[in-house]
Amino acid sequence: MALFFQKRQDAQVHDLSRQLAEAVEVILSPHSSHDKRLDATRICEEFKNNKTYLTSCGIYLFANHPNYIVKHFGLQLTQHAVKFNWNEMSLDEKNNLKSLSLEFIEGCTTSILDEPSYIKDAIAKFTVEIMKREWPQNWLDVIATLSEMSQKGVRHESKQS
Repeated sequence: MALFFQKRQDAQVHDLSRQLAEAVEVILSPHSSHDKRLDATRICEEFKNNKTYLTSCGIYLFANHPNYIVKHFGLQLTQHAVKFNWNEMSLDEKNNLKSLSLEFIEGCTTSILDEPSYIKDAIAKFTVEIMKREWPQNWLDVIATLSEMSQKGVRHESKQS
């Protein structure tokens, strides 16, 4: 994950991510008014057009926020970036996202067994979006890597404890 943030982790990513996290929490709060919820939804939807920080903020939210719903939103932002901005990304960004998707599968935040199923689903969707664009031409070893990771399974998790 550090590879990706070397270029873009700065105060702007932190501030934008904080604003997005607050917006997600307003959307989900039962105490939010209808108008506040609509404003927060607008903020989240409009941010999807921010090609400069979309991927960085998505990864930042997933990796750093304690709320699983906000983490999920971060993964959705990153998936959106892959889906709609892939052809505009540099080769380094693409390679970093491919590596990052595999790190996420291995459980970069907590044990993948402890995370909610919607987080695992979002990680899978993020990885599939990349695979649709890169496999087999530019990501030859992904199937072998995923197969190797699946062989480790729960035994891998218990050995790390």
